[in-house]
Amino acid sequence: MSDVLVKLALEKLAGEVPSAASLLPIAVELAKAVNGRADLKGAEKTALVQKALRELLETPSVKEKLDDTVEVALKDCVEHIVPVTIMLIVSASRGDLTFKKVQAGCFSAIFSCITAAATRAAVPAPAVPATSASAVEMIVREVVSAAATETPAEKAVATPAQTDEAKPVPV
Repeated sequence: MSDVLVKLALEKLAGEVPSAASLLPIAVELAKAVNGRADLKGAEKTALVQKALRELLETPSVKEKLDDTVEVALKDCVEHIVPVTIMLIVSASRGDLTFKKVQAGCFSAIFSCITAAATRAAVPAPAVPATSASAVEMIVREVVSAAATETPAEKAVATPAQTDEAKPVPV
């Protein structure tokens, strides 16, 4: 089974240089492939995914692309981050994870500031080519200056005195 998983991992890697960013999605794909095995328990499935990833990192076509530091870091990722990632994905798929709702006032205040800054920053394209350094510098300056100026509506974000945080706590 491990050979099949290594082959799948090589296909998913598609000749890229392995990194933590590419290794974790591959680990998830391998976990999906192993999930159908009724003869294995959860920890055994995770161990099988880790074994396949370790073998992947030892494959000559992959190993030649890695320097020693990156190889050690990826092996550490396989040993410590992959199992936690798989555990979190399993928990999420079972509905075991719950997240607090974002307070509407806080979210809308932040979103309105971002939207206003983005709207003001939407300026016509400069006459100079966008690849020149001066054009990029000019656009960055306009975006920064647009974001620095707030409208009165943006300044109307609730202060601590207007929220429950300012109320005294009984002792």
